[in-house]
Amino acid sequence: MSKSRDVGDHSGPQRPPTIIDLARESGVSKSTVSRVLNGNLNVSESARTLVLAAMIKLDYQMNSAARSLRTERSHLVGLVMPGIKHVFYSSTAEVLERELQKVGISLLIASSGGTAEGEVLAINSLRSHGADAFILSLVNENDARTVVTLQSIRQQVLLLDRDVPKVVGDKVLIDPRRGVNESIEHLVSLGHTKIALITHGTFVRPGREVKSCFEEALAQRGLTPAAEVLLEFEDVSSQIGWTATEVILKSGATAILALGPSSVTAGVLNYLTWNGLRFPDDISVIVYDETELSSAMKPGLTAIIRPLEEYACLAANLVISRFSDSEAEQRVLTVPTQLMVRDSTGRVKSKAKISRAKQLQ
Repeated sequence: MSKSRDVGDHSGPQRPPTIIDLARESGVSKSTVSRVLNGNLNVSESARTLVLAAMIKLDYQMNSAARSLRTERSHLVGLVMPGIKHVFYSSTAEVLERELQKVGISLLIASSGGTAEGEVLAINSLRSHGADAFILSLVNENDARTVVTLQSIRQQVLLLDRDVPKVVGDKVLIDPRRGVNESIEHLVSLGHTKIALITHGTFVRPGREVKSCFEEALAQRGLTPAAEVLLEFEDVSSQIGWTATEVILKSGATAILALGPSSVTAGVLNYLTWNGLRFPDDISVIVYDETELSSAMKPGLTAIIRPLEEYACLAANLVISRFSDSEAEQRVLTVPTQLMVRDSTGRVKSKAKISRAKQLQ
């Protein structure tokens, strides 16, 4: 008589592990395993950890299609971003994926390529995959095509640092006010009166908020912007940062707030280095602190800190809570910014090198 073989026996073809096997391996009940697999939040963290560990050990593959038929949910969340090569977006996506996986939700990521047309295509693609909810970082809050597309879907929507009045959804926002105010106060205390800004255009909330805070902080000190360069999402490249710096130096600015993607910031720093300008001796620079390089560089970059971990975790928690209570009131959560002073800002000194760089243009 042949002897039955359990899941751990690798002597021949194996049957797929079942919920019973997961319960036995993890030491919890079948109902607890089922709640974990179905993304039910009414499970203790310790029990969830045991079940997830058992799934990995037994190589349990969940049949998403079958589960979808049973629960009328795919347990998929669609994330649409302008692009994932930029550190801000890739870091946000990484934290979202990690937090959602803890409760059995998978993240589908689509890039819009920085265009409204790509945005609509990305949203519709995720709809075709049956996403239960959408997390969106839009490239243009005013584009009618995107707004109409969002108004037509029935799934829950969460906006990442965006404000679209015609679209109902939760929001997680970044408040730049403290970081920008502290930056201007810091630069003015060092003798800077000609301060320039690089940031996103006003068609998205981050651009509007940073521009408004920047101008307000200067006005409170009796100053006006030396120059403002507003970026388009279609081309946020190193070359744009290079070109923006040329414009800014022509204005006579002695300090730059480069509050855009890391690729643009790289262009700013490349231009200054190429033209023999050192910071802070020749010009002061403040950036967004998106990578560890900001502190590792010598000199270290003075930066406005955006708490990306907190920002993405709040977004993930809002989405997860919607799976349990889809009828709850819409929520808006805000995370603050702050200035981290390092080495790229200093007192105003001779403008000789800046003048020489302007002559090279």
